[in-house]
Amino acid sequence: MLFGSLSQLKIYSRNSSSPVEQTDDLHYRLRVVDLIESLAKSRSANPHLVLVLLPLFSIVRGSATVEQELQSKAAKLLRQIVSGRKDSPAPEDPQSALDALEELHVVSQTVDSADLATLCSQTSIYLAKAALASPAADAGTSASIAKLFGDSFELYLSKKNSKTRVQPALTIEFGRRLPTCAWPLFKTVVALAGGAETAVNAYRRMQAFEVAQALLTSYAALVRSSLPPHLRPANVVGSRTENGRNQVGHPRRPPRVPRRDLRRPLLLPHRHLVDV
Repeated sequence: MLFGSLSQLKIYSRNSSSPVEQTDDLHYRLRVVDLIESLAKSRSANPHLVLVLLPLFSIVRGSATVEQELQSKAAKLLRQIVSGRKDSPAPEDPQSALDALEELHVVSQTVDSADLATLCSQTSIYLAKAALASPAADAGTSASIAKLFGDSFELYLSKKNSKTRVQPALTIEFGRRLPTCAWPLFKTVVALAGGAETAVNAYRRMQAFEVAQALLTSYAALVRSSLPPHLRPANVVGSRTENGRNQVGHPRRPPRVPRRDLRRPLLLPHRHLVDV
């Protein structure tokens, strides 16, 4: 209940002209972030954590110079929540995580900082995992997540003057971290790369091919790992060999045979020598 109450607190800055009010407002939000940090450390799997991610990300995106301490603290807290967690929170209803994920994808279209782009990608994956971990999640939940990522990537490709730094890394990370959920995007991404349905320039089409390759590689590795050891191909990416792990998609090269230096005379044993 406490996390639910925190999600309703006004973490955003209010418009105030008085320096005293601005200072009080800043101190108030610092204390709220401190409280969320202490609760996140003691209850890292609490499902209500999904409710505070967007307010924290909004603070990190702020541009006010007087709020640098608040932005730094919020960024550190958000990274602690979304990275390095093996167990994702499992909200009772996946819709709360889906709503936050949808709003974050809207915000991601205007993220023009590389550091924020990485944080945005990590937060998106965290929310997607939380929605999938919900006991009420079903096939529709997975389809909704895939559609959100697919629509976001398609919007990036079709928007000529898009300055976002989140794509295509966001979709690639989605395919790498959640290959089963992301696999339905493969046909759509390949079609976008072909440029048949949407007007996409050559550079964006190459990016779409990179995303398609990442989706295919991640899903193929997942399928291969599920096979019994005796059925796994030995000459493709991800297969264990005596010499280690081959690169994906490339057959194993045959061993090199040393060539004799033709510039040196061939020396035969004495038993092969005959008198002339």
